Amino acid sequence: MMATTVESVLASLHTHLTSQTSLIPSLHAQLGLPPSALIDELNQLHAALVDTVDRKIEERRREVSEWMEKCAEVETDCIKHNKALGSFSKGVTYSVGELRKQQVYDIRFSQSPPLMVYYRLYPRDLKNLPHIATRSPICTGLNWNNVQLLFARSTA
Repeated sequence: MMATTVESVLASLHTHLTSQTSLIPSLHAQLGLPPSALIDELNQLHAALVDTVDRKIEERRREVSEWMEKCAEVETDCIKHNKALGSFSKGVTYSVGELRKQQVYDIRFSQSPPLMVYYRLYPRDLKNLPHIATRSPICTGLNWNNVQLLFARSTA
């Protein structure tokens, strides 16, 4: 049977547990087991079910936490680059604020690469700036090592 909703899965599980656990007392009676064995067995079933559900919930919580950390790391990098670039980042059409609107973490993370590509290209362009600037009479007096050092400090 294919269950399509949470409610139908829970109803199916409840039906199965009810029908199957109702068989246990008669099986115990046929085996001549004491009443305490029935209680012990039902307690073991209860503990196993609770433990299985708790483990699954903890597994999903860990996954969510991992995705949150991945997204936060990328978003922090974007914010640092945005702060370092200042007005030069105005051409970016996708912002960290827009990323944060997405509540599904794997989608949110997959949408961040275009933004990070832009920010990762900027340092490469910055390294080419001294070569480009030597052709400009306005920029010939600048110490490009200091410019790169300032950029590195502002993104750290």
